[in-house]
Amino acid sequence: MKTLISFIGNSDPIRGDYDGPMLHITRHYRPNKVILLLTKRMQVKERIVFLNQSLQHLAKYQSRKIDVDFINLDVDNPADFINFGFTSIFDEIYQDDDEFLVNITSGTPQMIAAMCLEIVSNNRKVKTIQVHNPNPKSKVVEAIHEFVYDFEQNLDNLEEALNRCFITDIYSFKIAQQKQILQNTILAYDYEGALEVIQSNPYIQKSNLFYLIEYAYHCDKLRNIPEKRLSLFDIQRSKSTKRVNNIVHYYLSWELENKRNDHISTILRITPILYELATYILLSKAKPKNPNLSIWEYLENDKKLNYDLIAEIDPDLPKNLGILKHKSFFASTHYLLQIFKAFDIEDYLDDLKQLRDVEENERNHIAHQIDLTKLNMNKIKTKSNMSVKCVKNIITQLFSNYLTHINLNFFEDINQRILDKIKETEELLWHSTKDEC
Repeated sequence: MKTLISFIGNSDPIRGDYDGPMLHITRHYRPNKVILLLTKRMQVKERIVFLNQSLQHLAKYQSRKIDVDFINLDVDNPADFINFGFTSIFDEIYQDDDEFLVNITSGTPQMIAAMCLEIVSNNRKVKTIQVHNPNPKSKVVEAIHEFVYDFEQNLDNLEEALNRCFITDIYSFKIAQQKQILQNTILAYDYEGALEVIQSNPYIQKSNLFYLIEYAYHCDKLRNIPEKRLSLFDIQRSKSTKRVNNIVHYYLSWELENKRNDHISTILRITPILYELATYILLSKAKPKNPNLSIWEYLENDKKLNYDLIAEIDPDLPKNLGILKHKSFFASTHYLLQIFKAFDIEDYLDDLKQLRDVEENERNHIAHQIDLTKLNMNKIKTKSNMSVKCVKNIITQLFSNYLTHINLNFFEDINQRILDKIKETEELLWHSTKDEC
């Protein structure tokens, strides 16, 4: 069903032998139903009868039926910028499956502005229509005040009469606002916030922009996404060994926490990246020199270690580490760095020790602290930035053979793609809202 919602102004329904805006929109858009919003000054019986007569005459002229409803507004002075109650009116009559037209020519500027604000703010799927003056050369066109008129004299009945309706682009205000919000959220790497903005706009949902931001969001959260989705954007993620991929992807997500200035979260997430890097270094540096040790299988498959596995490296090592017989355990970063010493591995050890120090002190302190106001945020920020720098230094050297397959600027690249897509989507939406009737 097609419904027209219209204020009633001094030019409705007839002005100078031409349609007023409400009648002209009804003539050319042929709504099944017309809902007329009347301020107190317009709530006059003779005017209501006259309005109904004009619509029924047009219905007869077009050989169709027009249902007419009147809604009385509790508005004394329509020139005041007040709450006109449009939200509750729309909530009562609005249906997603129906087509709604709104006349934004009749009424005071304050009423029209309030109506447009309601439409844009609540994402109402409506067409907002204005009507040109039938005689633009004349500044004053007489309105009908006596509520008596011979509708056969209406010049808009003539076949050659012009269609003076045009659809307005009030959504451009919403689009411009959303564009700025989207750009800000993307520049802040806030993909979840960007998705929330898009989901509030039915015109962008399920677009390539939506899928692109959704993909960045899943990458940030270390979630898998169907590879077929990537074909939409020609995106290449890091492709190397599974372990290298896992480390790089975690690092990129972890680094984003620091870029967002969430330094507490950055430090709380330090253990997995430290553990994986230490394990990888042991497997790549120590295993080739000692290939027959049983511990490698356990480290490669993240299995629990035990006394015998550690003693195989060095008989005194279990005692030095305080490891008891017949007790299995997962390797901690503390144990792994002690194993480094047993194999005399110096590679990356300075960076790993700094990371371990942050884990042991700042990370463990934060994890057991309820009152975050007691934390030294300047120190946490410094330690967070230093940790990211250490990890990046290790990765760029340790994975030097994979650099052609690793994109350490992945989120910067995808951000640029998203920003470009925002611009494309903005232009598409602006064009889609301009539709001459």
